[in-house]
Order: sequence, then C-alpha cells, then structure tokens
Amino acid sequence: MAFHPGDHHTAARSVLGFFVVVLALAILLLFYQNQDSIILSGNFQLYFFLSVVGFCLLLVLMHFASNTQQKSSSKKRKR
Repeated sequence: MAFHPGDHHTAARSVLGFFVVVLALAILLLFYQNQDSIILSGNFQLYFFLSVVGFCLLLVLMHFASNTQQKSSSKKRKR
C-alpha cells in the first residue's frame, strides 16, 4: 500500500472526530447526572451552556466530516 500525501490529514480528521464524539458523550453524561439539580434549581444557565457546547461540537464534527477532497480533485481535472 502506497502512502499518499493526504493520508495524514484524513487520519488526523478521524482522530479529532473521535475525540469530538467522546467529548460530546461526556457532556451528555454530565447533563444526565446533573439533570435533577438543574431542573429543581430553576437555574438553566448550565443547561444552556451545555447545549451551546454540544452544538459547537456538532458543527466541528460536521466540518471534519465534510469532503474537501472534491475541491482538490476538481483542480486536478483542470490540468
């Protein structure tokens, strides 16, 4: 198997995507464990904070999963 120059970028995206998913699951577990105290206290700042962080992690994961190889392959076709 030959090594291609873009392989390390794909591997790095895969590893970072995995860490993003693990971090999102950790935040979900944090909310699950503290949901009673969040709801009973009436202070939803922690809930909103966890929601914003989860949404940002989702955007980061979507960025990692986006296919940027189409742009480079279209440049190759123009040659």
